[in-house]
Amino acid sequence: MRAVNRFEASLLLVLLAPLPVAHAQPNYRGTYASDCAKQQEASVIIKADDVIVLRTATGAQTLKLVENHPGFYGRLPPPPGFVTALLTEDASGKGLDIEVFESSGAMTIKVSGHPDVEKSLPASLRKNRVPRCDGQR
Repeated sequence: MRAVNRFEASLLLVLLAPLPVAHAQPNYRGTYASDCAKQQEASVIIKADDVIVLRTATGAQTLKLVENHPGFYGRLPPPPGFVTALLTEDASGKGLDIEVFESSGAMTIKVSGHPDVEKSLPASLRKNRVPRCDGQR
């Protein structure tokens, strides 16, 4: 049996290291709704434990944050104010892309994604920029 050299040992450590966990940064956690007075009817909640909750008049759906993706647009220039995209999925592996924007200190999101998940969203949350209702900075 041969000895493992330093390079091989380092390579093994890198390959066996756990994958990084996606996190929603504190500055864009909060509740987003097209009408902040009616958050109970339609809102997206980005929570500290990296869980995204879609709240609608018919109930709530929980999505897991899979990736925090600032390079969402690849080589294309992102829209003005774009910060990152939160890529999510539900228990079936289908999910939504939540694009986060900041302009003059105000945070907004734009939600799109898998048609099966997207169809459960009220029209007010689909493809429109939705403001954060709590803790605007």
